[in-house]
Amino acid sequence: MCAGPARRGTGYLVTSQLVLTAAHVLAGVVSIRLRFNADQPGEWSAEGELTWSDPVLDVALIRIVDSSITPLGPAPAVAPVRFGRIAQPAECEALGFPRFKLREDATSPGADGRPSKYRDSHHAIGIATPWSNLREGTLEVNVRAPEYDPDPAHSPWEGMSGAAVWSGGYLIGVVGKHHRSDGLGTLSASRVDRWHSHLTASQVATLGELIGLPTDPPKLLRLNCGMRCPPNKLGCVSKKFRASRWLFRRYSNASPCQLLVPLLLTMTVWLPIIMP
Repeated sequence: MCAGPARRGTGYLVTSQLVLTAAHVLAGVVSIRLRFNADQPGEWSAEGELTWSDPVLDVALIRIVDSSITPLGPAPAVAPVRFGRIAQPAECEALGFPRFKLREDATSPGADGRPSKYRDSHHAIGIATPWSNLREGTLEVNVRAPEYDPDPAHSPWEGMSGAAVWSGGYLIGVVGKHHRSDGLGTLSASRVDRWHSHLTASQVATLGELIGLPTDPPKLLRLNCGMRCPPNKLGCVSKKFRASRWLFRRYSNASPCQLLVPLLLTMTVWLPIIMP
């Protein structure tokens, strides 16, 4: 049994039952509580169970416990995720809840009368390259850096771990680390095209059954730099950031936060989850 201060991360709802996130966010966790559309109309929550994890790849899957969904009802259906790979620098995006998005809410004071705090969502848009971090085996993701880094003990990107990285409508990685020596505008992500070489055939087959990962590496679509956004697919970033406008058109009846599903992990870990 483990207890300690809250840890935070991000996840993505890859099926109606499974959440994809970073494995290190769940290390030592006792119980998991998921919050979907946190503090938004239509918010719902559920308990979760760790279903699959690989600490080397820093990837994990959490299964939603149907009987725990509140308000009572089935989890929403989601479109299948398409997995891809990049062979050269490519435009990408990720959505998560980093530490630098910590905000105060004066309209909702705490027990001490002081404003409560929350983390808002951050839509990171940038360039992913497969040529950096070759020894670590991760993607380097370069995005706009936060202006301030006030706390030496905490990265401003803390809480972004587990965010899905998209390019051209395809999931190419999962945010894992912020190496401070790389600078404030650089993250590393577990790269989907490395999963096959690290995992056994049986493990790859399991991921294929759970989340639709192609069992044959060549079936991962190889994306080209500057690839145009497929119609009605989240995850393409144009040079003029057309993806941002598409995001709001696609979800015209929802706020940006409704794409995010907060996951509360008792130990305690708070992991917002992105919904497609």
